[in-house]
Amino acid sequence: LDRIHLRTFWDGTRYYQYLVEVSEDGQQWQSVADQRANTRPADADGALFRFPVTAARYVRVTLFRNRATPGVHIVELAAVAAVRP
Repeated sequence: LDRIHLRTFWDGTRYYQYLVEVSEDGQQWQSVADQRANTRPADADGALFRFPVTAARYVRVTLFRNRATPGVHIVELAAVAAVRP
């Protein structure tokens, strides 16, 4: 993988704080997006995270909070395979 695209619910004001990790074996995890201090409101485009090519079979998103309610919401998650020359 070399990209993760995450879309959360958006309403123009709420933001989400979260951590995105990847793993090849489901035991050892590598952080690829640390948004635990995020305060940018979510929008329809979502967030695209690019990182060095990483062998991964699993993706884990830990949502810590959103600004508006106690619930958290993932609308869409895409893990994108790196294009090899």
